[in-house]
Amino acid sequence: MKLVPLSQVKDHFSAYIDESRESPIVVTRNGRPVAMIIAIEDEDDLDNMLLVHNQRFVQLLEEARERVHVTGSVSLAEFRKEIDEPAPRISLVPKLVAEMKAIRTEAGITVDELLDGLEEVRRKFYEESRRRHD
Repeated sequence: MKLVPLSQVKDHFSAYIDESRESPIVVTRNGRPVAMIIAIEDEDDLDNMLLVHNQRFVQLLEEARERVHVTGSVSLAEFRKEIDEPAPRISLVPKLVAEMKAIRTEAGITVDELLDGLEEVRRKFYEESRRRHD
């Protein structure tokens, strides 16, 4: 991860977009982090990013975790340990999404509720992007 002053990013934005494919770029203003440039390779990356930063979805996830904790359900990691299946090595975002999907299933959150929340966030994201470009 690289820290870069905002003034430098403004002068070479395209280069930093390209560089973000290797690792995230933290943009600083007056020495303090204010933004991050993260490459989005495909729609799944965008969907994952939107889910992780969707307050409604995060709240649903926390509520689901609490319900799972109260009911004593077994986590996917514990289940894998019981059947001696090694956990796959995956990056953080897909792992979070997989965990969210597992909790969604255990907590009874429907796929439609999940997709409605994702679609709402995606719509707002694109609307905001269009407003910035207009």
